[in-house]
Amino acid sequence: MVHTLLLRTPDPMPHEGIFGYVLRVSEANGYDTSWHVFRHAGYEQGEMLTAGFDVQKLASILNKSPSLLAPHAYSGLANDGLTEYRLNGHPIGRGLNLAPLRLKRPAICPACVKESGFADVCWDATAFVACPAHGTHLLHCCPACSSPLRWLRPGLLTCSCGASLADAVTEPATPATIALMTILRKKIRGDAVSELNMTDGGLPTEQLLRVPLGSLLRVLALLEKLNKEAGLSRGGTWPVSDAFAEWPLGFHRYLRRMADCGIASDVKTIGLRKRFETLFRALFKSRVRIQGTDFLREEFVRFGLDQWGGAVVDNKLLRAESVMHRFVSQVTLAKRLGVRPITVRSWTARGFIQSKTVQAGKSFRYVADAAVVDQTPRGSEGRLQARAAGKFSGLPVSVLQQLKRSGHYSSNPIANGRMGYWPDDLKALAERLIGIARKPTDGGQGPSSEGEELISLDRILALKKLGGVRSKGIFLGEVLDGSIVPSAKSGSTLGSLMFDLADVESFRIRQAVDSDRQFISAKAAGSLVGTHADVVTALVAAGYVVRSAKHINGICRISVENFLSQWRPLCTLANELGTSTPSLLAHAERRGISVMKVARTAGFETSFVTLEDIQSLRTDPRVRPGARSRRVQALKGAKPPQPYGALADEREAITGVVLRRSQASASVQR
Repeated sequence: MVHTLLLRTPDPMPHEGIFGYVLRVSEANGYDTSWHVFRHAGYEQGEMLTAGFDVQKLASILNKSPSLLAPHAYSGLANDGLTEYRLNGHPIGRGLNLAPLRLKRPAICPACVKESGFADVCWDATAFVACPAHGTHLLHCCPACSSPLRWLRPGLLTCSCGASLADAVTEPATPATIALMTILRKKIRGDAVSELNMTDGGLPTEQLLRVPLGSLLRVLALLEKLNKEAGLSRGGTWPVSDAFAEWPLGFHRYLRRMADCGIASDVKTIGLRKRFETLFRALFKSRVRIQGTDFLREEFVRFGLDQWGGAVVDNKLLRAESVMHRFVSQVTLAKRLGVRPITVRSWTARGFIQSKTVQAGKSFRYVADAAVVDQTPRGSEGRLQARAAGKFSGLPVSVLQQLKRSGHYSSNPIANGRMGYWPDDLKALAERLIGIARKPTDGGQGPSSEGEELISLDRILALKKLGGVRSKGIFLGEVLDGSIVPSAKSGSTLGSLMFDLADVESFRIRQAVDSDRQFISAKAAGSLVGTHADVVTALVAAGYVVRSAKHINGICRISVENFLSQWRPLCTLANELGTSTPSLLAHAERRGISVMKVARTAGFETSFVTLEDIQSLRTDPRVRPGARSRRVQALKGAKPPQPYGALADEREAITGVVLRRSQASASVQR
């Protein structure tokens, strides 16, 4: 069949896709859609806009050689005579699974079209989502009618609805996306890579440039598919580029997000490959080999070895490489330490080994971080018995035993879990304790600051009132944790470490309060009540709390707790509300609230009210902060407590008393 030639037949531009070229020819000849060009060339509906588009018919109405149009087509014959798909002449594979081409729904960069006058072939790749030249995302929909763009439209910058696309605004792309698109354009067009764009995103440029175009398109399409399946795709941006940003940190973040989405929650093993089976099979074990992705596989294995901690790496993934695993199972750690697995499980339960619990199906497995475990073997040679270890370290044997039980003694679970002591561990313990001490300002002698009363570690460990052996071991444990810091050191031994006496006293009271002992000291009881020790003595005299018959200074803990279940000191409520105790006491007496007054030494009294009255005073709108409290709050830059707003609404609901905002403001100003 003979077709008449079109009036205007421009040549295709370099790097122009075949469908964009047909649209440009249609626009040059005044057609309102490129469908007329297809029909004039004799294409049936099913032959238009396909990857196997035959350029022979199109060439016949343009008076062009088919060889001129063939490099712009999406398919051609390979050397073996079979059909392969191409993009700008580069082979991209024998199949179109994962939709690597935009055949029905094109995308454009309006700024590029205005500058060059044609549609770049790079835009025909589904993975190409942004313009590296202008740093913006491609335009997919008409800003006027919101319909997706089509190839069958009046012109390159004209939508099917007639609206102009020339001035359409698109969102800016991230540096990682721009850098990735620059690499992709390099692969498609063969352009020089801009150094500026390459450094902005922190991508593995050299590795990506070595990946064949077809493999790179497949990798990006697979990552995007996995994103959608895991629910990680975000509207307006392309998160796949984030997987290559700040390499390899971006890839590690991508894998963590995949794991957090529960991608492997039903897997019954803690092996790395099984935890990421979908991703591993898609990228590294698919039937169609993806060439050039060894760097991704290596980083995936390194993520499991050194970063994640949610799985262990099987030796099969290492390809016969000898690598020390950081995250291991309890069985593997037991082999390294030379002990039985049941021993490692026991040490884990006692806190000597930190393990991460990983859900594997309906059960739970444990992954240990070998990097924080000292795996130095401990043989029988050189091991010290308890008394020799105490003499060697200068610490009581009972304290060393408590440090072992709490796991503070050593980072080696063998040293913590087995009998005996090794000199290296004792030296390391002493170095840790001495290294924690603050640098003295006076040559290491005396207090580190004016007015500070110090006490040596030797004296602390000799104090009976500090508590038993367990309390002294806990004290040194808090020193090793950094909760208590030595103020100075007067020598080179552990006993010369100096501590603030106030810190030691605070620890002693805290231990007494937190302990489960039946009898506690008057000072500890005062700490529980919120008052001084002499108030507790007065409560004992009044019969509210009970003193031990055997220990003259022992207060029955249960009697203190029973007292607190009914009464509270008024001073604690005054501190809470930002007012003074005398003001609160006067207000309670005006309301007729019963107040119990307990006489202290030197003629002072402490007032107590019941828990019900405490709640009533707490919600009373007439209880306002004192002037001193307001000044202190103002100096701190904080808003002073005010009985209006949300708090006033709450008090109104409870008491029925309405406090007007103007009255409240005036009272605060006064």
